[in-house]
Formats: sequence, structure tokens, C-alpha cells
Amino acid sequence: MRAQTTLDFAIGVSIFLIVVVYVLSFVPGLFAPFDRAQEAETVAADRVASNLVQGQLATPAEPYQLHRDCTLAFFDPDPDNTNDDGSYSLGNDCLFEDIDLNPRVAIDDTRNINVSMEAELPGEDLDGSPDDEVELLCFDANSDRIVESGPNDQGECDIVDGDDDFLLATGPQLPGDSRGVATARRIVRFRNQTVTVVVRMW
Repeated sequence: MRAQTTLDFAIGVSIFLIVVVYVLSFVPGLFAPFDRAQEAETVAADRVASNLVQGQLATPAEPYQLHRDCTLAFFDPDPDNTNDDGSYSLGNDCLFEDIDLNPRVAIDDTRNINVSMEAELPGEDLDGSPDDEVELLCFDANSDRIVESGPNDQGECDIVDGDDDFLLATGPQLPGDSRGVATARRIVRFRNQTVTVVVRMW
């Protein structure tokens, strides 16, 4: 049995390095489909947010200035306003393609989407300290204004009274694990207040 030569060592090291490079180049491909899916969700959420605040809930002439009736109709569609073609309207200014959320924002039914309005409104906590927590908003029909939803963010408005009050949020509840949720935010003006339209998609 002959001793190892320099040539044998060089060949062995070359084969080892080739295998290592191949493995390192192959492993990222295992996760690429998931990365691309998350990126696609982010792009879609961003597109929906821009379309809402520049078109559906506002006008191209005044983007980011949300129209009162269109915004309220978006978050609380009234089936009585449904047209024969499946769309629904509120007056002459607001026309949506469908009463269901996904068709309204041009997203296929395989994705979940949640749209909400959030803000930090002036006020104080019960202990008198400044209230700096961003909360979901409600529309108070009695006073025709938006208010913070209170401690309950599960689809009800805790701090306002009246059957016509509703949460300014639509879509399914967010999953418990938010790591796979793509989020897009737009700061807008609504009812003379600065609020944030938040689009979440998963």
C-alpha cells in the first residue's frame, strides 16, 4: 500500500469542497417557496392598502382623505343596498363590486384579509395617565363620530351605545400566531382626525 501523495490530497479536498458548495447552494432553495409566498402576501397587502386610500375610500383628486359614506359602507355594508348585478352602492358616490370583502379588494378567496382603522385618540386612562395605546376604532352613529373601541376588540364597540354602532374593521379574526401575517399601513384623514388604515393578509 503506497503512501498518500500530494495529488491524492488535492483531489480529496477538491471533492469535499465541491460537495460543501453544492449543499450550501441547495439548502436555501428548500425555504425559497415560503419566502416567495410571504413576499407575495406583503406585496398584495400593500396594493390593497394603496387602492383603498387612493381610490375606493377616497378620490384620486384627494387621496388619503377618506370619504365618509364610502368608508362607512365599506366597513358595514348594508345588504339592502345590493344591486341586481351583485354590487352594492350607497348614494351616487360609492359603488363596490361585491358585498363580500375579498371581491371588494380584488383578492382571491384562498387568502384571508382583514382591514381595520386604528388610531391613538386624545384621552386618558382610568388612572388619569395619558392614553397612548393605539386601538381599533368604532363609528358612533348617535354622535356621528369615531371613537376608540374600548377593551373589546372582538367585533363589538364597548364604549358606545346604540344598535347602529359598529367596529371599523372587517374580515376574519387574526390568527393567534402573527408571524405569517403581512401588514400594510396607511395614515389618512377621516372625520377630521388622523387615523391609520391597516391591511393584514395571511
